[in-house]
Amino acid sequence: MLSEVEWRWQLRVLLRHHESDCLREENKTFPLRQMNTEERLVADYAGTGLTVGKHPMHYRRHELRLREYCPQMTCDIAETVYLYRQLVA
Repeated sequence: MLSEVEWRWQLRVLLRHHESDCLREENKTFPLRQMNTEERLVADYAGTGLTVGKHPMHYRRHELRLREYCPQMTCDIAETVYLYRQLVA
C-alpha cells in the first residue's frame, strides 16, 4: 500500500505526463479539412436542429435581391398571394 507521500508523488508524475501529452496534441495538425459554411450549417441542423452561426437566410439574401424578391413581404401578404394562386389555378 502506498503512503500519502508516494501517492502524491505518483499523481504529480502522471499529471506532468498528461500535460506534456496535451501540449503535444495541440501542436499537431488535424487530418480533416475545415468545413465550408454550407457543410457546417447542414451539420449543425442535422446534429442539434439549430445553428449558432448566422441565420441561413443571411447566405441567400444577396441572391434573393438579385431576383427582385421583396423582403418586406409579410407572412399575411404571402399567405394571401398563395391562397389567390390556389383559387385561380
